[in-house]
Amino acid sequence: MSVKEFDAGYFYAAELKRFAREIGISVGNRRKFEVEDLIRSFLETGVVPTSQPTLPRNKGEERDRLVLDEQVRNYVDDKETKEFLLDAVRSSSPGIKKKSGQWYWLND
Repeated sequence: MSVKEFDAGYFYAAELKRFAREIGISVGNRRKFEVEDLIRSFLETGVVPTSQPTLPRNKGEERDRLVLDEQVRNYVDDKETKEFLLDAVRSSSPGIKKKSGQWYWLND
């Protein structure tokens, strides 16, 4: 299968994970888009990607500092984090209103 054929098709997550395992890709608890990226990489290069799945954050693990110029590695879905994000949005776009489902993608 070519990358073009892969991108043109639609596959359920279970199908993607099964195919990834067949070609030797470690799936673990990866999300569908991550598995798609690994399969696409395999189809382009013919080499099985060696990256390991990201493990879920352990309870009690230290949370990230809440600053705008650092990458978040351990997202904590709590009031403090949401207030930080809202303050950042308000400072860049004053007057923005709350919207239904605004936290949906953060919990994905």
